[in-house]
Amino acid sequence: MVSEEIIKGKEELRGFLKKFPPNKVVLFIVEAKDYQKAGMEIVKTIIMLNKFSGIYITTGRPHAVIAELMEKAGIDTTRVFFIDCVTRMYLAPKGIVLGKPGMEMTESCLYLTSPSNLTELGVALSQALAEIKSPQNKFIFVDSLSMLLLYNDESTVIKFIHFLTTRVKLFGLIGIIMVMEKIVREDLFTALHELCDAIVEVKI
Repeated sequence: MVSEEIIKGKEELRGFLKKFPPNKVVLFIVEAKDYQKAGMEIVKTIIMLNKFSGIYITTGRPHAVIAELMEKAGIDTTRVFFIDCVTRMYLAPKGIVLGKPGMEMTESCLYLTSPSNLTELGVALSQALAEIKSPQNKFIFVDSLSMLLLYNDESTVIKFIHFLTTRVKLFGLIGIIMVMEKIVREDLFTALHELCDAIVEVKI
């Protein structure tokens, strides 16, 4: 049965994350004004307090920006492998040559061509999961379901979320998905309700 709740404040959010079990997927619904702050607090709790490491899928901002925000928040970025769906659409990250088809990889990040290619994202996620030696204390974090919906039709995004949630359960991970409050339409919410184990509205 899917649990639904409202969380108010950092301490309540931390308490929820500290007790959230593996092999589960949680959808966080957040207002636009609190989105960045809530995202950083979720990642900080999972990595620094819970001592998890994992995969961070960024669909709205470049990996370099996210990594800098994490470092400023005191988050150990060595515990994170990034899948960046944004950077190659706009500029070449250091060590990457634009113009090549497909994915490009550095030590800490796998750069995809765009957030509109969910097949490529699925392949990238499978590759990253294949490198996980032990599933204990590992997570997958999707920073913006809203951005995936901007670049893809709803049915395609739902198929990708089904793919992701299946992988979370097969590998025994914790799955975390964030979405902006106003983007959650009733039909989408119904589909997410079936795929996720908990749906949490965050007011931070």
